[in-house]
Amino acid sequence: MHEATRGTSKLLAVVGLATSPMVAMGTIFALSLYALAVIQNKTGAAIKTLAIEVNCLNDEQSRLDSTHGALMKAIGDLEEDAKLQMGRLRAVNRFARERDLVIGGIPESDGENLEVLVRELFSKKLSLNFEETEMENVKRTGKKVEIVHDGQIVQTRKTLVRFLHLHSKIKVLEKSRYLDGTGYVVQDDDHDISLES
Repeated sequence: MHEATRGTSKLLAVVGLATSPMVAMGTIFALSLYALAVIQNKTGAAIKTLAIEVNCLNDEQSRLDSTHGALMKAIGDLEEDAKLQMGRLRAVNRFARERDLVIGGIPESDGENLEVLVRELFSKKLSLNFEETEMENVKRTGKKVEIVHDGQIVQTRKTLVRFLHLHSKIKVLEKSRYLDGTGYVVQDDDHDISLES
């Protein structure tokens, strides 16, 4: 029987240890440390994953910054090219209009021969006779609007005359003072194109 007592006392000793507040606190502490270690490992892995993602985002941001810089440079280059092209276009426009004159006051009629009317004006009022080939183009400009006052047409569309040679235009401009008071107006075609905003 002694043996049974000994086994029981061992069992009581083990149960006593398990029920001891110190042992229970130690067990709880050990389990808490284990749980904290597991959480710390998971947190460390999550932090490593986040660090990798942050590095990827930083790389992407650097790539986007580089692309943005290249795009801004390209836009600046295009704006400079547009300004240069507009300057060239203005020069071409000025050159094309260099031989143009605008005449106001020539009455309009259906089936008119505008070149004949312009030649008559130059011949009768300015004493200038040009060869037939000297006027490259003669046409009306703008929308047809006639303003009538007391049965008389007081405003018609202007007439654009393009000369073959610049010196012919200059002759007309020099003698245009003879048209003062006649209702006819001769002026240089100085219209210029501009950039639209």
